[in-house]
Amino acid sequence: MRLEYTWKNAADVAAAIANARRAAEREQWRRERIEAFQRERLGELVEHATACSAFYRGHYGGHISRHDVRLEQLPPVTKAMMMDHLDDFVTDTRLRRDALDRHLETVGQRDELYLGEYRVMASSGSSGRRGIYVYDRPAWREFMGGAVRWTRMMGVTPRFPRRRRLAQVAAPDAKHMTSRGAASMSTGLFRPIRLSATKPIDELVAALNRHRPDAITGYPSVLALLAAEQLDGKLRISPEVVCTTSEVRTEEMTERMRAAWHVEPYNCLGLTETGITATDCAEHAGLHVYEDLCIYEVVDEENRPVPSGQPGHKVLITNLYNRAQP
Repeated sequence: MRLEYTWKNAADVAAAIANARRAAEREQWRRERIEAFQRERLGELVEHATACSAFYRGHYGGHISRHDVRLEQLPPVTKAMMMDHLDDFVTDTRLRRDALDRHLETVGQRDELYLGEYRVMASSGSSGRRGIYVYDRPAWREFMGGAVRWTRMMGVTPRFPRRRRLAQVAAPDAKHMTSRGAASMSTGLFRPIRLSATKPIDELVAALNRHRPDAITGYPSVLALLAAEQLDGKLRISPEVVCTTSEVRTEEMTERMRAAWHVEPYNCLGLTETGITATDCAEHAGLHVYEDLCIYEVVDEENRPVPSGQPGHKVLITNLYNRAQP
């Protein structure tokens, strides 16, 4: 079983690196070309969704050709709508809510595929409702390509003969995105340690002191606590890279990390719906949005786009590559 999963990971990581290489080329494109790429991907996705998802055929009023897709004419979808109609929402009729729930209960720390081809994850429910998300292999490789772009932005690349030590303080098991992403990226290029954010702080400190990571990522709330342990002299690590994700990082948290580790922390936006989709770079002047993977729309209370630079009421996001659960 271990050899099987090692081969699976190696194949997925190789494909992810190739995806990230192509994405790096797209990062140099002019605005008009990016928007044309978005329209092409959106058209393909909507055509597929209305052909294969009963929910989308009903929600969009029938099958839509890729040539007729206009994003502003499509009614938004909420998490509640998705979860209330999950069996009809997905595009593979073998995917059923009850079976997906059972699979999530058994996944543990393993990067196990459902039906041999799907990765299933759950959101934490912090927004008020737990979500279930399914990615097929091609979509997951795009997902992982975003992770490769993220590490490149931070300068975290393999080094030989001494492998760089990485530490991640994240979700306790592989049904959550942070843990599943790290598990599927494990191929031996780094020396990683994955720690559960739910562990007592003294256990995290002891594990990190033993591992001595060159880079550490995790929830800002937990990394801020670890920074306090460093300032108290209990934690003794010297990471070159510190990065937070999944939560809002306050200025007080940022100052504590700077004081503890003498580096400017990176930030990353990752959603279970989209994977890693916006990341900081060495300039620390904001996040680079991966617009080839997702479309972001800042809108008012009526879901109408607001002018550039003007605050909106909320953000609508369209994942352009998940065909199993559009």
